[in-house]
Amino acid sequence: FRYTDLAWDGKVSAGRSFSLDQKIYRRRLRLLVVSPSGVVLFLGKDPGFIGLKTLGKCDIDIKCVVTEKRKYNEKILKCTSSRRLPVLDAGDVRREEFPSRLLSFNALTGLSLSFPYMLSKKVIEAFPGGVLNCHPARLPQNRGRLPTVWPILECDRQAHYTLHVMNEQIDAGPIVDV
Repeated sequence: FRYTDLAWDGKVSAGRSFSLDQKIYRRRLRLLVVSPSGVVLFLGKDPGFIGLKTLGKCDIDIKCVVTEKRKYNEKILKCTSSRRLPVLDAGDVRREEFPSRLLSFNALTGLSLSFPYMLSKKVIEAFPGGVLNCHPARLPQNRGRLPTVWPILECDRQAHYTLHVMNEQIDAGPIVDV
């Protein structure tokens, strides 16, 4: 395993925190990535695009990207096309044959960044190294959808990302790092 610190703007940082929104929030996104065994990315919207761009710069072996083929994921789809990465439609994630399609990529790990769907136990088990989720709030306090709203309502002065191992419950797997 190797730790790689990733800055939200897509630049690799040297273990430093970084600022966002005029230095109001300090976010540090630390991802545990496996190399060279490969990773399947489950991506959505801008956080998914930024993660894809950043991981591409980090010499990570991206085997496949799973995303919705919709207008709001246009940046992700353009990036995967330019890098000639296979793309699976996120709408298929609930189909019975989907885990076997994932197995064909021989990836050790899955990584979820702003992915809009729950992953079934069978999908998670398709990865010997498990699936990691980068949740945009502190866990276990801010589980579920729209987690960035709660720190604002609770007047939390810091925003957090939590990296955790996924299981079949919502945002309930073991925490790797905050």
